[in-house]
Amino acid sequence: MTVQDVLEQQEIEEVVHFTTNVGALGTLADRRLLSRAKLPTQKHLVNVYPPNARIRYDTFHLDYVNLSVSRINRSFFDASSNWHRNEDVWWCVLSFDPEIATHDGVQFATTNNRYSGCQRAADGEGLEALFARRIHQYEDRWVTRSETSPRRWPTCRQAEILYPGAVSTEHLRGIYVVNDAHHDVAAGWCELVGHDNVPVEVRPAVFE
Repeated sequence: MTVQDVLEQQEIEEVVHFTTNVGALGTLADRRLLSRAKLPTQKHLVNVYPPNARIRYDTFHLDYVNLSVSRINRSFFDASSNWHRNEDVWWCVLSFDPEIATHDGVQFATTNNRYSGCQRAADGEGLEALFARRIHQYEDRWVTRSETSPRRWPTCRQAEILYPGAVSTEHLRGIYVVNDAHHDVAAGWCELVGHDNVPVEVRPAVFE
């Protein structure tokens, strides 16, 4: 099957990425969601666009953007929130058209990309592997797919889409925030930088 076949079979409607308000503004202004490797090359963003993780262990994939299928990686979100707990930031989730999964160079990781049991592959076979009945994380740690899980959810919540370089915001379909105050700020940014076609929604459940 092709990637598009799997997207349709699993009823995948969005690919998501969580970031701070500062990261969201930087993405909108630069019109690209940048990989960790590309961030320092943007002189006007490097000092105001902090990465979610202070340390990246999957150094061989630093020039890939890490995205999630249908829902965010909650354990990574909790860790990132802890890293930034003393900073004046709040969180957004960027929702991209799942069509980006069909782009050249995209890889699919069955679990957290730094786990020893992670399997990576491209094309439809790679995406389909994210929905296997059992996923190996590391050592004797496995995740078994729940019979009640929606089709659109990968078996392991830490599964990743690895997108090379940067994701253009022409594929950005929405921004989710937790309250009305954040909505008004994010909506103002979208209008200011020419992304007024991108809807901003208050959806706290997305972060849970």
